[in-house]
Amino acid sequence: MVVRGVAGTVEKYGGVTQLPPKLVLYCPLQPFASRAEAVLRVLDDPALRAEFVAGYTRRYWPYDTNWEEYEEWVRTELLTHYPGCQSLDETRVNVGGRNGHPDGLLYNPNVNELVIVEAKAKCNDFTDGVGQLVQYFAKARSMPDFSSLRISSCLITARPQEPKDYQDLMSLLRSNQTTRFALSP
Repeated sequence: MVVRGVAGTVEKYGGVTQLPPKLVLYCPLQPFASRAEAVLRVLDDPALRAEFVAGYTRRYWPYDTNWEEYEEWVRTELLTHYPGCQSLDETRVNVGGRNGHPDGLLYNPNVNELVIVEAKAKCNDFTDGVGQLVQYFAKARSMPDFSSLRISSCLITARPQEPKDYQDLMSLLRSNQTTRFALSP
């Protein structure tokens, strides 16, 4: 996924402030190019980045049994942890492909907020989880049904650690950096 490339690039350059004004990332898999472009659109726009970060949270929900069941377990727990919310069909913000939708999509009519949820059981998937949330955020922000809503996103993880690539990606999202990203096939 392109976010791993972005996070690796931040590390390679020694931090967000050392990034050049323009970077070209290699994306060999054409089916994923539109997803990568959605992520880069948010990364390129400081206002969209700020909006995403303002609504982003990460929650630690420990789960020590079957990893394959973690995402399903999170789905069953969502409404317990998000009082006042209604569950929406996750495929409404599908970004393409069989698994191109979030693990949870909630609407809170009391505060006019859409909450996009992604669950990850393994630490090495946290960065991809944020990348997926950025994709779903970009999709929801572009849809007339959600254009007037506050859009929040939550990464729910089974482990408390923050891997280096996750930290690098979050530092870029939280920065005022003006690096422009482009894709090369």
